[in-house]
Amino acid sequence: HVLCVHGEYDKLPNEWVGIFSANAMITSTAWNGTISQTFDRFSDQTATNHMKSIHTHGSVASVRLEPVTNDLGLTGHFSGSDYGVIRLSLVKDPNAPCEGTPFTEGCFAPGLALKMLRNGTYSNNLIAMPVLGEGQGRNFNFFKNQMKIWVPTPSGVAAAIVTKIFSYAAQQPTHLGSKEFAAESSTVSDPAATPSPTNVYFVPPADLSQHFSSDPHEFRDDLAEIAVGTHLYDMVVPTADCLCDYDEPCMDIVASCSHVTVGRLVTTSRFVASAWGDQGLFFQHERFEKKQRRVCRFADGLADDEVYRMAGQLDSDCRTDSCPSEAATSWESAVSCPFTYNVIAAQLVV
Repeated sequence: HVLCVHGEYDKLPNEWVGIFSANAMITSTAWNGTISQTFDRFSDQTATNHMKSIHTHGSVASVRLEPVTNDLGLTGHFSGSDYGVIRLSLVKDPNAPCEGTPFTEGCFAPGLALKMLRNGTYSNNLIAMPVLGEGQGRNFNFFKNQMKIWVPTPSGVAAAIVTKIFSYAAQQPTHLGSKEFAAESSTVSDPAATPSPTNVYFVPPADLSQHFSSDPHEFRDDLAEIAVGTHLYDMVVPTADCLCDYDEPCMDIVASCSHVTVGRLVTTSRFVASAWGDQGLFFQHERFEKKQRRVCRFADGLADDEVYRMAGQLDSDCRTDSCPSEAATSWESAVSCPFTYNVIAAQLVV
């Protein structure tokens, strides 16, 4: 709760990053080699001198994940967790031209980031949206649609560009994973054996989805009304393929697919719009299709502003890119990456 209210705004800012500037900022991360930090930075805090180019503004609350009895055998956070943080935000200014197309109306594109904490090790995160690109059009009801970690391939030009750029870091950028979220620990010995759903839907209860206006208004004012102890979302997973038009994920899992409710998110604080939530909190994305990570150890340690610096290993990091030095030499150690799937032999950067 302390993190949530840190830097709480007296007046809600609307200093959104324009869609073309956002695309340019994301493109620059592909050029400078930091684009993979979205997936490989093990931290709850945004790297120094970095800023959000999308999802600029939102509100944060603490939550607990209450398990719902089922027969799927899911473990990790899916079996329940008392301590988490959720951030509800918009991709871009809802009143700016939709998808960057001049002279068009704005579009309301909501998303959520859920962070569940683990004792003594790194957190796990799920990132979800209804769709990319056009969002909900001019419907400003944040809880109108279900959100999910695997979204349809976007059709808009701007969203397609961003998806293409992120493909340098993840082979399926529209399909995020949940295996680390489902892991029993960060040192799981056989992660391939960890059962995890191919998609996770966040389904708002009817009393919430029907409560707020669809007319244009400030969405953070709605979030500020949500009381502590509110049933915010059901976490629902498909028990078979849940694909609809063009073999893309369905919008409504309840109406379209066989499914099981595995958990319930309940707020344990009020929602707060703050500088910390907008600029400080970092939510690591999980790849659905895994890439090999390598451990890089630095003889002189890592600078505070190194994007891959880990709180638990200040002299080493985990990355899918090459270690950043041609002088790297072989280094044998028991150090490994959290939630390890495939780790390449570690290297010492001198």
